[in-house]
Amino acid sequence: MAKTISKRRATSTKAGFISGDLLAKLISAGSAACVAEAVTLPMDCTKIKLQVEGGTLLSTVRTIAVTDGTKGFFRGLVPGLHRQLGFCTIRLGLYDTTKEFYKNVVAAMTEAKRRPVIIA
Repeated sequence: MAKTISKRRATSTKAGFISGDLLAKLISAGSAACVAEAVTLPMDCTKIKLQVEGGTLLSTVRTIAVTDGTKGFFRGLVPGLHRQLGFCTIRLGLYDTTKEFYKNVVAAMTEAKRRPVIIA
């Protein structure tokens, strides 16, 4: 028994053209970027405070924890999430779509060069 794999068809709406695969890629790219931002932000906050004030890593972590509490490690999270949603969603979500588009353009240009020129 051979399995047939059906590709999702793109759905056309009056507002525009969006593919189910493209929407899934955009959502997954944005979500992954936001998770990465939330995980790495405490290290980034510590690094910046260490660069500005100097000292050791442990003293910097202790200073942040004592003065600002846990919130101090996540200072700037909301702007970071907005940046990731805007930038990485588009950049990572459209990567495959753009790559396929240009692959088809190059293939069409190459095919056009191979056609014989008929002069009548």
